[in-house]
Amino acid sequence: MNEYMLSTEDNPYNPWTEYEQWYQWDVQHEYNLTSYLARIYDTLNPDPTDLSNSVAWGEAQLQIAEQNIYDNIILVRNPEVPDDNDPSVEGYLYPDYKTQA
Repeated sequence: MNEYMLSTEDNPYNPWTEYEQWYQWDVQHEYNLTSYLARIYDTLNPDPTDLSNSVAWGEAQLQIAEQNIYDNIILVRNPEVPDDNDPSVEGYLYPDYKTQA
């Protein structure tokens, strides 16, 4: 199970709990993060028939967040996955280069 999904700071919807609204907003604002993620994933996945390769999927998400071509890409934590490192952190997570509690 993935722990994070990509989003942008200006998208008012949570991709975990409001996916349809989140997706429509994302496409209307021409971010197209799902397509972007699929393109990066395809370059990292050693077996294109294995769509469950979560290592490549996670690496693709991190690459996109680190490159941050829109300067507002964030990772949103799955609300159903407990954070063993810091139980007070919920919701939005920024990679090490950009943190927010």
